[in-house]
Amino acid sequence: MSVDWSKVAFKGEKRFLSNMYKSSFIFSQNFGFDFIPDNRLYKSREHLYQAFKSTNLEYQELIRNLDEPKDTKKISDALIGTKYPLRDDWEEIKLPLMHMALLLKFTQNKELAQKLLATKGHIEEQNSWGDTFWGTCEGIGANHLGKLLMEVREYLIKEIKN
Repeated sequence: MSVDWSKVAFKGEKRFLSNMYKSSFIFSQNFGFDFIPDNRLYKSREHLYQAFKSTNLEYQELIRNLDEPKDTKKISDALIGTKYPLRDDWEEIKLPLMHMALLLKFTQNKELAQKLLATKGHIEEQNSWGDTFWGTCEGIGANHLGKLLMEVREYLIKEIKN
């Protein structure tokens, strides 16, 4: 059964769409991100995303080894700009990095891929914390996460056909 999930909060049965959803994957492919070490396990997309806000290897491993996705954001927010610098190219790489993390998550977790494939229509990540880059708040925002999820869904559909 497919559901039109447009304009959803990523909670309940839709939580699997969230960056904060634990779903491990291994980075072992060359996506043009030569700064990511091969064969490393990441416990969530948020782990990968937060880890590569800095080029410092100590910081990256600290973030990667945390248990919970919410902790990666909290600790990253505390450390980036104080103990570790934000990487110079962050604004240029954050969208492609998230796209790659989504591809890894959904290609290495078949059950989650099936859930994503069961969605139909527009996906909009609605939130109440004011993130208008990745989602929307009170109808305002760029919804980049929703757009990337729809791109990954289309990729999965094409892969099934081939």
